[in-house]
Amino acid sequence: MLRAAAIGLLLLLSACYFGNGRICGPQTPMANCDKEAYEALMNPKPLLHSWEKENTTPEERMADAMECGGGKYERNVPSFSREKIRAEQRVSGGSVFDARGRLFDEWERCMLRKNYKYLGKCLDNKITRTLPRCGVP
Repeated sequence: MLRAAAIGLLLLLSACYFGNGRICGPQTPMANCDKEAYEALMNPKPLLHSWEKENTTPEERMADAMECGGGKYERNVPSFSREKIRAEQRVSGGSVFDARGRLFDEWERCMLRKNYKYLGKCLDNKITRTLPRCGVP
């Protein structure tokens, strides 16, 4: 009986390996075992670092981003004031989420008008195809 249990345990663990300081197996998400993927997932690069313009310092980039309508920045993502969101809702209608989305799209268009380029990924899917940073006017 003990021998059968030991063989069963060996078979169960035979596909496992150590990766990124963890025991990884066929059911383990690769982000937990691949150190680069794990770091990217746990410590994502701030969004503003994906916007670049030649000969621009990080301070100038932040100032340009704030001029484009972003309020305070958390993780370098513009956060719009409640008043600004409510004003957008009154003008365009829709939910708070719709208003925030329109404000964010306008923020991206402003960054593009200031000749910034978006260096992040633009996937070929329904959502990304609607984003100004991915080529939508």
